[in-house]
Amino acid sequence: MMNEPLFGADYYPEHWSTERWPVDAELMQQAGINTVRLAEFAWSRLEPREGFFDFGWLDEAIKILNDHGIRVVLGTPTAAPPAWLISAHPEILPVNEDGQRAGFGMRRHYCPTQPTFHAATRRIVEAMAKHYAQNPAVFAWQIDNELGNIANGNRCHCSSCRAAFQRWLQQRYESLENLNRQWGTVFWSQEYSAWEQIPVPMRYIRTGGLGSVHNPGLYLDFARFTSESWVQYQHLQVQILREICPQHLLTHNLMGLFPYVDYVALAQDLDVVSWDNYPRLPGPFSPFHGNWSPSYVAMAHDLMRGLKGRTFWVMEQQAGPSGWGILSPTPLPGEIRLWTLQSVAHGAEAIVYFRWRTCRVGTEQYWHGILPHDGNPGRRFEEVRQTGEELRRLGTLVTASFPAEVAILRSYDVLWAFEAQPTAEELSYNDQIGRYYRALWRRNVAVDLITEDRPWESYNVLIAPCLFVLRDDIALRLRSWVEAGGTLVLTFRSGVKDEHNAVVDLPLPGALRELAGVRVVDYTALLPTGAGTPSGGPESLELTIDGTLQRVSAGVWMDELETNGAEVLGRYRGQPFDGAPAVTMKRVGAGKVFYVSTSLDDAGQDLLMSKVLAEAKVSQGVLSPDNVEILRRVHEGADHWFILNHGPAPQEVTIPASGIDLLTGKALAGNITVNGLDALVVRSQSSP
Repeated sequence: MMNEPLFGADYYPEHWSTERWPVDAELMQQAGINTVRLAEFAWSRLEPREGFFDFGWLDEAIKILNDHGIRVVLGTPTAAPPAWLISAHPEILPVNEDGQRAGFGMRRHYCPTQPTFHAATRRIVEAMAKHYAQNPAVFAWQIDNELGNIANGNRCHCSSCRAAFQRWLQQRYESLENLNRQWGTVFWSQEYSAWEQIPVPMRYIRTGGLGSVHNPGLYLDFARFTSESWVQYQHLQVQILREICPQHLLTHNLMGLFPYVDYVALAQDLDVVSWDNYPRLPGPFSPFHGNWSPSYVAMAHDLMRGLKGRTFWVMEQQAGPSGWGILSPTPLPGEIRLWTLQSVAHGAEAIVYFRWRTCRVGTEQYWHGILPHDGNPGRRFEEVRQTGEELRRLGTLVTASFPAEVAILRSYDVLWAFEAQPTAEELSYNDQIGRYYRALWRRNVAVDLITEDRPWESYNVLIAPCLFVLRDDIALRLRSWVEAGGTLVLTFRSGVKDEHNAVVDLPLPGALRELAGVRVVDYTALLPTGAGTPSGGPESLELTIDGTLQRVSAGVWMDELETNGAEVLGRYRGQPFDGAPAVTMKRVGAGKVFYVSTSLDDAGQDLLMSKVLAEAKVSQGVLSPDNVEILRRVHEGADHWFILNHGPAPQEVTIPASGIDLLTGKALAGNITVNGLDALVVRSQSSP
């Protein structure tokens, strides 16, 4: 590793003339760039025909960059299979849920289970690894690019995947009798008498985006299988690189809240997690769907940090307006710097901007980089240069610890089960997680996002929204943790399904009923806001927290509760469940369990979180104006406070502790003004 933060750009020398390469290297050096990612889409140049490799052009580019003090992360180019490979082996192309096979001309146009593609992958990765194993400029590899995001659909449904899925099921269930029982295939006469009869979930009927008509057990297992297929495909490359280049770091660029691959499993093979951060990316592939929110970006950062419980890299940090057809707005002056510092504040130890220069050809002509199409430095270049200088002032602070007493549980099984059966029009699992996250973000309370299989013993508060699919062992772990003093927040749609996606034969919330001290007597989905009551919210409820009564809105879903040892903190007002408990708290051993039977509005979330944090004896956080984010990092025994103003106007802020702003060298104390789209990093003087 380098002694200074990794600061770089994604560079595509194959897109430009060789005469331009020294010019780019010189400009990169001026901008303070010390790292580039190369070659992740260059398969056709690296292997122009089967078994014939040409590394000369890449060797030259790497030498020029290294002569300017720039080191290299090499991408394996398997995200872009070349035309000659597809022409010879069209079976590599993926098939979507409508049965349509993708054509050549995009990227990620391959099936992850296809044996022919595996052989081609081994050939190119082994050749690259052997050629660059001893190159002093190469210190890391990025495996493929954005695994799981394939052309022509979210998952492959080809014959290779079907055969592999059937083998996977046979290993998982051992007998068809067991599979038929767990899935409940007696419904609609779907019982199987041979493994070869089991389909992949093709879309036989268009369902308007409201879920799958397939057996829920089949759907959930197919989602698990496809996720494992990507993990195994990455592992194929990991094994090669570990054997040939054991001294190199391995990473892969993830996509934040992307739902189709279990990122915890994918991250296990990696030395460090990377992700691609586009706060303003429009369209369906953005986790934010074009609705930029600094809290949602923060949540994605915290999810990435939680995958391995350590700092991470941002391998693609938005550097300009982005989009293949419709562009996002251009970053305002200061926003590139602000997004970078937010990334670092949440645990990024490396920042790599996408891309160095905006491409003149191909699909990404309007995916703007640090330099515009003409290659001349402008405002974005100067902002990146300034940001690089500031990161060098922070030095090893980018590896600082991130102390958090609160965790939010985000389960991939739950994501996939809701994908099959959303149960309510406006019920989004990520949105429900985001609502609790935003309530804590507004209070500047540090949060880790974890899955159910990660340790949570070190946290004082665990929030588990909509724990729809619940394994027995997780229910037991939750009880033991609460009894030992933990504070647990559960919500509606918890404990509904077992691990096979079958509804439990217990009163809801199923295995969590005694722990929460409530029984769900009845429930209703609410229509979208404005559709009219009682079926289309907002309904209302009255919360009484420590003597403070407040009427707040309920949305999306309502449980009618009966309490059994739980204290009522809020009741519904109005039909269909007038007077019924809506929010409860039960003391269990040394801990507490809250149950929230609806989706609360911001006022309700704020009131609830104040009670949860107080009961858990967790700091209520640092107060700040709207859109001002304050995060604490601990480095070398000292508190460091990142203060980020995401709004356009100056804001008055009371800093948590007097100290020195590491970006400017100024001494700060008390009430200060933070300019719009500006940031401070204050090292506390009271720290040792």
